[in-house]
Amino acid sequence: MPDQLELSELLRRSFRAHRPQGRSELGDDTNFFEAGYTSVLLTAVLADLVTKGVELTLVDMFRHPTMRLLQAEAARRHGVPDPSPTADALPWEQP
Repeated sequence: MPDQLELSELLRRSFRAHRPQGRSELGDDTNFFEAGYTSVLLTAVLADLVTKGVELTLVDMFRHPTMRLLQAEAARRHGVPDPSPTADALPWEQP
């Protein structure tokens, strides 16, 4: 099972490989569609991810349209604990 860092790197590599021509790399909170990704490009990204063992669907990419949100969903599906602090965490429990 991939860890959070491996999932993040797999996602970034796949999006980079299918980046729209003339566009810069995605930021964590950049919407895929605003960055020029189309459903055809997202399907290519998804196919690449699936071959690498990442369990996501095209619907996930529409529901979680930023790198940060999609990484969190991929981590959830793979059972990887979310390292981000929760709203319920006490200040000394947060990283």
